[in-house]
Amino acid sequence: MAIHVPESPPLLLPGRSANGWTVLSVRGWLAAIGFMLLMAFAFFVLSEPYRDPVALGGLVGGIACVGFSTYANLTGLGMRRREIEAGYTTLFGMAYDCWQLDPRTGEVRRHPGERPVTRPARHGDRH
Repeated sequence: MAIHVPESPPLLLPGRSANGWTVLSVRGWLAAIGFMLLMAFAFFVLSEPYRDPVALGGLVGGIACVGFSTYANLTGLGMRRREIEAGYTTLFGMAYDCWQLDPRTGEVRRHPGERPVTRPARHGDRH
């Protein structure tokens, strides 16, 4: 598939960026791990009558987080494809020959053909 790269940086597509969906997916997986740890805590530390309700809450919460993370991941993949078709990416470290834009502001992080930016600049970084 040939990618059309515009001469000037494109505007961000409406809605959450591919980077935003990726962040949500990772946060969902981390929450799922937390719920699974809660379930393990309930089984190994708590006694009746608290063990079963807390373990069930951990199980239900973990399953919900896994479902949400899967949804966010699949939606992010679709948004990544749409961004590439528009000639840019908001994901850090992607090696596409297109514009890399900041996922929040739309500012240019890298021009097409330059080495991909692997992480966002932080306050106090040396240039």
